[in-house]
Amino acid sequence: MRAQSFGVDFVAGLTVFLLLVGYFLVFWDLFSVGYVESLEKGNTDIAAISISDALVSAPGEPYNWTDDPLNAKMIGFASKPGVLDWNRVAAFSALPYANARELLGAERDFWLKIETLDGARLASMGKEPQNATRAAEVARMAIMDGRAVAVRLQLYE
Repeated sequence: MRAQSFGVDFVAGLTVFLLLVGYFLVFWDLFSVGYVESLEKGNTDIAAISISDALVSAPGEPYNWTDDPLNAKMIGFASKPGVLDWNRVAAFSALPYANARELLGAERDFWLKIETLDGARLASMGKEPQNATRAAEVARMAIMDGRAVAVRLQLYE
């Protein structure tokens, strides 16, 4: 009789243990996928913020990168922080997409627009998103040719 109760106790305990392990494995899988997705979204957001900040705050490196854009180390549109230089914007717009993306330091595709506050588009660069699965958009305000403009950057996959 004693051997039977040991067998029933063991089977019941093993069943409960396996159910708990299965429960935790299912939830671990659900939470880990969500965590990875939110981490990637956060990385995209951070990249969009840092790239857009550099574009409107810095002139680029070297300062005269517009003379030879393909050899620039960093792209920037600002003649001084918050004031954009049309020549820098035009030089960047003329670059092939692959070179522009590399100079921005973007690991994802990008779409950059410079618009007046009433919505008139002054410049656009990159590829417009089509069915993006993940995107981050940042808008920065600046001055260009004496008028307020919005610099909108989208990074997407």
